[in-house]
Amino acid sequence: NIGAPGILPMAAQVFPAILLACGNCLIVDIGYSGTRIVAVYARNPVLRSYQFSPIGTKDMFDRLRREIIQVGSVKKSKDSGRVSKELAKEIIERIPDDVFERLCGSLLIALIYFVGVLGQHRRHIQ
Repeated sequence: NIGAPGILPMAAQVFPAILLACGNCLIVDIGYSGTRIVAVYARNPVLRSYQFSPIGTKDMFDRLRREIIQVGSVKKSKDSGRVSKELAKEIIERIPDDVFERLCGSLLIALIYFVGVLGQHRRHIQ
């Protein structure tokens, strides 16, 4: 006896809809190596709507790293100038993936949140 009034088996894709008390929604699950999308209607997944893309956060971070290498630079200290482009590239490439993802993950989440808030704000204005 675990003290629970009952057990409700459910598909993993429906779990966010249950937590947010949404009967109908679109679930976008962005994972490390892929993205899954499924529509939920009346708290049941619409299996015909299931889509998978092999693009995940690993690809986003790889792209972000390439952009930083291409555009960015590394500053030596407050008083001195910047290091050469080649040295900056070497420094950025040597950052381990997990450290780079922790550094840039918050930035990406904030950017996605900001774009979402901006989109909602524009809808209210119209």
